[in-house]
Amino acid sequence: MNASSQLRSLYEQWRLLTEQEGRAIRAADWTQVGECQSEKHRLQSRIQKADLELQQEARTRSASRKAIENEFRAVIEELIVRERDNDRELRAKLGIAEEHRQELDQASRQLSQVHQAYAPGPPPLWHSYS
Repeated sequence: MNASSQLRSLYEQWRLLTEQEGRAIRAADWTQVGECQSEKHRLQSRIQKADLELQQEARTRSASRKAIENEFRAVIEELIVRERDNDRELRAKLGIAEEHRQELDQASRQLSQVHQAYAPGPPPLWHSYS
């Protein structure tokens, strides 16, 4: 397999992982999201290596960096769009989680106030375990 085919295959793997990551984000499957991100992290070094090999191969063919960039532009732009979609979805989930946390904090404060209003004194000594 030549360097161009290798790089194209690696980008396809990245695309599939990004799609899987998006499904996991929508399902709030954070373990799966982490696994996808870990796999993409490992894939990065392979992509960098394949890109270097492609650059070397291009020099032997007297191809320019611009020609190589043009060859992969559409693929990379698609990956960027998918990554941005996942980022947007993740930020939306984070916003919902933050709202939920604030609601729980408010409920906790209210319960504390109710407890203080109806049980103002210290607990009896027999409740202590020390």
